[in-house]
Amino acid sequence: MLSINRAVEIKSSMEWLKLSFVTFREKPLQFIILGIVSSIIGLIPGFGAFLTPLFNAKFAQLTARVERNQPVLMSMLFENLFANKNVVRLAFINLCIATIIFTLQYFVENYLGGISLDSSSAAADAITIHGSLTTLLYVIPMMILQLSMWMSPLICLYNQDISPFQAMWLSIKACGVNIVTMLFYSLLVLFFSILAIIPFGLGLFIWLPMLNIVSYFIYKSLFVYSRTII
Repeated sequence: MLSINRAVEIKSSMEWLKLSFVTFREKPLQFIILGIVSSIIGLIPGFGAFLTPLFNAKFAQLTARVERNQPVLMSMLFENLFANKNVVRLAFINLCIATIIFTLQYFVENYLGGISLDSSSAAADAITIHGSLTTLLYVIPMMILQLSMWMSPLICLYNQDISPFQAMWLSIKACGVNIVTMLFYSLLVLFFSILAIIPFGLGLFIWLPMLNIVSYFIYKSLFVYSRTII
């Protein structure tokens, strides 16, 4: 069964990115196409929230094939995207939670927008309330949702005995117990994202697929198989 590796070293962050680039270099065209399609679909409200976990699982499957020196054909890019029922259930949960968060934000925005302000003090108070509610009902929940959906598609893909909700919790917990390494990795992602944008955004054709590929190697570092789930 799956357990969390609680001692992932900081230097692993660079190793993940290195392995991601090596994998991308093996099948660049396939990963670029899949990266472009998944990025565009991810921007579509609702539809993107549902399909993003499925594409994350697909990237992991293709990365594993490259790692095992197996062929990665163009026909495989979107093949059996809905085959794993555990991942599909996770995708539906992601859609529902994202919808709830956006709905709450919509009501907060519209409620505050209708407040009558009679003084500058009232305006300042309203801005403070608005910022607090936005953080409480949108920013923090979305950050937690992103953490829960980071590793959970791969957990569901490779562990059919683990439910989507368990997978989401394991994803959050694995990042939490390795917080220093995860923070360092996030800084590396920010740095290389800026570099990718500088040459007219052309670097994103490499960087965006790499960000999806790297999840496979992070998963292999954060989780190990043992008798019990931590």
